[in-house]
Amino acid sequence: MLISGPNGFYNAPLTKCLFIIVLFFSLSIYVFKIEPTNLALSFFALRNSEWYRLFVSQFYFGSPSEFILGLALLYSWRIQERLIGTRKFAAHFIVVFIQITILNLAFLATIGYNKFVAPGPYGWIYSGFIFYLDIPPTIHFFKLRGISITDKIFLYMIGAQLFLIPKYASNFCIIAGIIAGITYRSNTLHIKEWEIPEFIINFCSKRILSFIQSQNNPTLMLINRNHPRRDVNDNQERNNRRNNRNREEEIPINLPQQVMPEIDQESLNYYYEISASMGHDRLFAQGILENYRNDVNQAVNFLLEQLSQQDENNNNNNNNLENEMN
Repeated sequence: MLISGPNGFYNAPLTKCLFIIVLFFSLSIYVFKIEPTNLALSFFALRNSEWYRLFVSQFYFGSPSEFILGLALLYSWRIQERLIGTRKFAAHFIVVFIQITILNLAFLATIGYNKFVAPGPYGWIYSGFIFYLDIPPTIHFFKLRGISITDKIFLYMIGAQLFLIPKYASNFCIIAGIIAGITYRSNTLHIKEWEIPEFIINFCSKRILSFIQSQNNPTLMLINRNHPRRDVNDNQERNNRRNNRNREEEIPINLPQQVMPEIDQESLNYYYEISASMGHDRLFAQGILENYRNDVNQAVNFLLEQLSQQDENNNNNNNNLENEMN
């Protein structure tokens, strides 16, 4: 299974918002029995000033099979948002969305005036596949008839199946998304460093994200060791620690030495790469790995939770400062 940290959309509000929008528009198409091509992007619609199709056409699926597979791929976007942060993820989405819209218009100019671009969020969903080439790291390996296969193959299989089943000419949209993802990965004009301004994030957090923010607790509990316990007096706490230390010195402990499970070098290298991308040094990453007895999956989940907690604390601090200024 691909590393994703906690289940659900914890600390991935933008992905959750996109997921809800696609779900709403797609279900509306099926419930009200609207022909998918009636909302598709075409020059004929633009000539009639139906500019809303530039937006709506990229937020619904035209068939139930595409709907199920597409939402599964969109759900995996939460991993990217947790790793790079909501501000960079929002900037990435806007850049990719604009690129795909321009490529769709160029495609319409090529195929003819009476044609249309297949509806669906294929472009910006498939742009996320480029992200999985590097991070998150591959943890599980297995061999099938001598061929090494990683845990990422399951996500790629869903993407390949979605590529083969569309009714309309959506393959160009998929190719456009891959091109947009490659452009973002090449870091042209330092795109990877772009972020949405802080005041926009604060505004959305108060007005929009408060209605869809996930409240689920993370799967791993993070302990803030710098925060004192409020219900225990400091002097009493120090005395208890001193007494416990004396008891430990008096009682000899003869426990068998635990043997750490082995870990293959390739998984270890991937783990150090993902920790370095989060800004942690090798010594810190090694300590986390030892605490989890060389369980790379749990160690990476801990790093993801720590990054999510830091982003959440920063957002809370910014909101508190803004409230004090007001």
